[in-house]
Amino acid sequence: MASLNRVQLIGYLGGEPEMKFGQDTGKPYCRFSLATAEGRGENARTEWHHVVVFDKLAERCRDFLTKGKLIYLEGRLRTRKWRDLNDVERSATEILGFSMKMLDRREREEGVQAEAGRPESETSAAVSAPLENDPFSGPEAEALPYYDEAEGAPF
Repeated sequence: MASLNRVQLIGYLGGEPEMKFGQDTGKPYCRFSLATAEGRGENARTEWHHVVVFDKLAERCRDFLTKGKLIYLEGRLRTRKWRDLNDVERSATEILGFSMKMLDRREREEGVQAEAGRPESETSAAVSAPLENDPFSGPEAEALPYYDEAEGAPF
């Protein structure tokens, strides 16, 4: 039986993207929160999503995204479990993003200007990682550190 693990979101960044590098690999990754809304007015409900992106996409998110920006994100879900410092079992579901598009018109134009002079192949790779080189599979993805250093525990 086939299965599908794919997420498509349109939402606003809840904070500045946080760029880090893998301890073992040195590869860049970026974390940020994304808010999506359901309903309107008094019945509106906001969902918060933890997002992780890797490599060139992580660098582009760091360079072009700021709190409050509207983006379209594609990725897949991953749930992790761990034990915190008090030996309590915890879990977190995060979105491993592989494609992002800025939807705010002004930011799109700024991004295009910043990308001016780069070959098209390099520019498109900046916002979409090829699925053949999926950085979210294998042992490297499982070893991704996802800890809030201030709290000493994962998000």
